[in-house]
Amino acid sequence: MNTTSKPNPSRTVLVTGATGFIGSALVAQLLARGDSVVALSRNATKARRKLGARVQIVESLAQIAPSAVIDAVVNLAGEPLAGGPWSAARKQRFVDSRVQTTAQLIDLFERLASPPAVLVNGSAVGYYGERGDDTLDERDGPRDEFLSTLCQQWEAEARRADMLGVRVCLLRTGLVLGAGGGLLAPLLLSSRLGLGAVFADGRQWQPWIHIDDEIGLILHLIDHPTLSGPFNATSPEPVTQRELMDILATVLKRPRWLRVPASLLKLSGEMSVLFMVSQRVLPTFALESGYVFRYPALATALRQIIGR
Repeated sequence: MNTTSKPNPSRTVLVTGATGFIGSALVAQLLARGDSVVALSRNATKARRKLGARVQIVESLAQIAPSAVIDAVVNLAGEPLAGGPWSAARKQRFVDSRVQTTAQLIDLFERLASPPAVLVNGSAVGYYGERGDDTLDERDGPRDEFLSTLCQQWEAEARRADMLGVRVCLLRTGLVLGAGGGLLAPLLLSSRLGLGAVFADGRQWQPWIHIDDEIGLILHLIDHPTLSGPFNATSPEPVTQRELMDILATVLKRPRWLRVPASLLKLSGEMSVLFMVSQRVLPTFALESGYVFRYPALATALRQIIGR
């Protein structure tokens, strides 16, 4: 795990989306370094089983008293985008699960006697939309596309905390690679069976990040009080989707010969953008802030995850 200085001996950190792939890894690292964690979960029993007895579980932000001391908030809540067709109702749930939770956090900040010092708010590289081979960083703007609009709404709600004196960091995350969860799991399964496939022509850029760097960057943003604004949570060495599958096949020592044509991917409807969008995203602001990536290269990251 990338280590960062922590000026305070202990903080209390509120985490939403704490039982998810990223959230549970973050909670474990916060506890390991001596912080206290409050986790928001709709299912306290499930959260207790997953996160352990040391974490305070709340099923509603209303359970947090105005006198409570919360030093930092990491907001990762949001319904997963994969898993089925994007009906109008499901797309609205994508928006509501992100924007409404963030709005409830702002309400919490307003009623706390002392608001948190920092909000690290989830977002995604989807903010940039389809960009082909353009090289992108945090200074580039959004597009008029659903995922981009979703991220814009989410970030705009988070920025309301600025008016309360809360430092806001926006975490635009790519594909998070790690053991035991995330989108790597199905890719590993298919590749181990020799069924790893290139999607469409495979030339679309796929920004990615190792789970340790995702967590390391979040801690870096919490710990450095001069940092605010957008930060791309992506490796400084992006790859195309074809390169991703070829490197994975090489690490696993398995063949990679399949290709899923664009026409077949489009049968999944609007959700096909998850497989076909191209975003060559660089973490310029993270690097300029002094964050050092532990796993900048994909082959090294995959070998660490797979144990090769």
